[in-house]
Amino acid sequence: MKYALVFGGGGGKGAYEIGVWKALDEMGYANLFSCVIGTSVGALNGALFCLKNIQDAEQAWLRDLGEAQLLRLNLNPKKLPESLPAGLFNQEGLKNLLERHLPDVMPDTPDFYVCASEISGRDEKPNFIQALFRPEKYKAQYIKMNGLSRREAAPFLLASAAIPIVFSPVRKRRDGGMLARNNVPYHEAARMGYEKILAVSLGNDAVHVERLDICEERRGTKYEQEPISSENNGFSDALILCPTVSLERGPFSGLLDFSEKNAKWRMELGYENCMKLYRENIESFFAEAPRIPNCRAQL
Repeated sequence: MKYALVFGGGGGKGAYEIGVWKALDEMGYANLFSCVIGTSVGALNGALFCLKNIQDAEQAWLRDLGEAQLLRLNLNPKKLPESLPAGLFNQEGLKNLLERHLPDVMPDTPDFYVCASEISGRDEKPNFIQALFRPEKYKAQYIKMNGLSRREAAPFLLASAAIPIVFSPVRKRRDGGMLARNNVPYHEAARMGYEKILAVSLGNDAVHVERLDICEERRGTKYEQEPISSENNGFSDALILCPTVSLERGPFSGLLDFSEKNAKWRMELGYENCMKLYRENIESFFAEAPRIPNCRAQL
C-alpha cells in the first residue's frame, strides 16, 4: 500500500500541521508515508517532516517563526519588472530559518515535492479583482526536492511560501496555492498513483473522505500515459483532515500570525483533533498498514 501525506497552505495557521504530525507520530503512522507534497507553509512543514525530527519542528514554530524574525519590512526592495512587484516584507528571516533547519542535502526518502505557482504571463484583460491581486497567469509546478543541496532547495521553498503582496516572487514563482486545488494538492498525489492520501487542510471544515479515479485525474496531465501499478485498483482514497474551529487569529485572519502563543494553540488543536475526534478515521485509514515506532523512539 502506497501512502502519501499532503500539507496545505495557510501561513501562520500551519502550526496546526505540526500538531497533526505529532499525533501521527505517537500513533505509529508517521513513518509509513513514501511521499510528501507541500504547498506554501505546507512545503516548509513538509521539509521538516522529511527530516523526521518532531522536536526540531516544534521549536522552529515556537522559537524561530516569531513575527520579529519573519515579518521584516521590505524597506529597500530590489528593482523588479512591473509584472513582478516587490512584497511588503522581505524573506531574510525565512532564509535564516531554512539555513538553521535544512540539512546540507535533502534526504532521499520519502519522495518530497514542493508546489509552486510559476508565473507564465499576464492576463490580457484582467477583471477588477485580478488587476489588484492576480495580474499574472500561473502554472502549477511540482519540484522534487530529494538530493538537492540546501542552497538548491531553499529558493523553491521560499517561492512556494511567497504570498502575493506580502512577499516578492522568487525566480518567477509565487505561492503554491495560487491556483484552484493547489492549496491542498491531494489530487496531484492521486495523479502520481498513490492509493492512500492523508491531506491536512487549514480551512475550517470537517474531516471527509474522497475516492479519486486515477485515470480521470491524470487526463490531460503529464501522467496520462503512465501505466497504473498492477497492485492498484485504479482509485485513490483521500482522507482530508480539517480544524474543528477556525484558525483565524491574528493579522490577516491568521495568515501572518506567527506569534508563539497562537502557534502553540494551533499545534495543540491539531494534536487534540487527531488524538480524540479524528482517531477512528485515522485508524481506519491505516487499517491495512503495520504501525512503525514513532520518531521519538528513534532519537
